[in-house]
Amino acid sequence: MEQLSFKKTPFIQINMSTFTEIEQIKLTKFFSGECGFLRLRSSEFLSENERENLLEELKIMPYTFEYPGMPPCWGKAFENYLSMEEYFAAHEMDSEVEKLTSPITNRVINWLESLGIAVEPLFCNRFQKPYTLGDFRIGQIAKKQTILHIDDIKNDGTWKEDFEMPEVLKGEKYEQFSFFIQLENLKGNGVLRLYDKLYSDSDRDFLNENGWQFSDEVVKGVESIDFVPKTGDVFMMRNQYFHDILGDEKAGSWLLYSLYVVYLPESKKAYLYI
Repeated sequence: MEQLSFKKTPFIQINMSTFTEIEQIKLTKFFSGECGFLRLRSSEFLSENERENLLEELKIMPYTFEYPGMPPCWGKAFENYLSMEEYFAAHEMDSEVEKLTSPITNRVINWLESLGIAVEPLFCNRFQKPYTLGDFRIGQIAKKQTILHIDDIKNDGTWKEDFEMPEVLKGEKYEQFSFFIQLENLKGNGVLRLYDKLYSDSDRDFLNENGWQFSDEVVKGVESIDFVPKTGDVFMMRNQYFHDILGDEKAGSWLLYSLYVVYLPESKKAYLYI
């Protein structure tokens, strides 16, 4: 097992086909928030044949979300919507997207349950609906242009006027992770950079005008690790670490399957959404 590390944020690589007790310890550290990044080398989540068939399906399916300046996607990404009402509104393609995401999502659920984690979809009491589970998105990678940010349900919900923290998370200490499958490198080789710094409310002073990106001053002098995803890679990261997506010598784009995992360490429960 390969491991590159600095201070609090080791880079961990786990081979699911040779899963050992040592690797179980590494997973425990990851889900307890002691490290920030996990790479899974496994076809348990998506075989090469399934990946190719999925790409063919997506080629003929129109985007369900497309807005200037935002990454287009099939499905519903929570951070893309200005209100909860808009996020939960039915879309004519919802069932078609779910047919494609659910096989992967179910495998993620089975994997988490095999680790002794109780898993449920995140539920909104106000709208009496579960959050969406999984999407496919185009990650736009601009050349030498930062998109330094964090992903956190509370932080992403603050600019939605009708947002309420889900009941199961109120007053709870939680860690938030993202699960990704790199379905295809559409153009260029982007770099995922993860900084050894967790977000705190005081960091809001460094927010840009758009309300979600941060000035690079917030990570000045902070150590980081770089990861270059290749087609077929499966990886997870802790979302509350500052992270960025950078282009190499050219601008580029990725096609990803994405899912958020909100984990409660004390009760070993996970709530899923995207």
